[in-house]
Amino acid sequence: MLVRIFSLITLVLLVSGCGDFSKTPSQRRFSREGEASDAYFFIIKSDHGSITKNSEGDFELTLDNSQVKEILSFSERPFDKVKRISPQELHEIYQRDDDAYYHGTVGAAVNINGHLQQVYLMMMYVDNDTIVFTLNRDGKTPIVPKIGKTEVYIDIEA
Repeated sequence: MLVRIFSLITLVLLVSGCGDFSKTPSQRRFSREGEASDAYFFIIKSDHGSITKNSEGDFELTLDNSQVKEILSFSERPFDKVKRISPQELHEIYQRDDDAYYHGTVGAAVNINGHLQQVYLMMMYVDNDTIVFTLNRDGKTPIVPKIGKTEVYIDIEA
């Protein structure tokens, strides 16, 4: 019960900070090419996930596709779409944001068994069996390896 309350509070805090939803299309953020960019907020829920250090010394968040219960996508106004998407669809959206994909500017919160960590997602890989995010710490707080029930909250422009 405490974990659910903590997750709900985390979700509210992240959604409230993921953008100014009062903006009209003419006030939206723009890419380097001058085109309007879309903003999304994603929630990934999985029965099992892990943060581990790989052989190169980087931290990775790994989710087994068979354990991923759902990926919810929330788009920013004026569209206000909420839908379930596949790991491949998330990867396609993630790749649209060149700055994020190549410079690790996607902010995320990872909750594993009630232990919340704020991170940056550096890269994302999806295959038939797994979703893997390479992580970088957000600020001075170190990334802590964990294993267990996982929720990932991602804020991205594409």
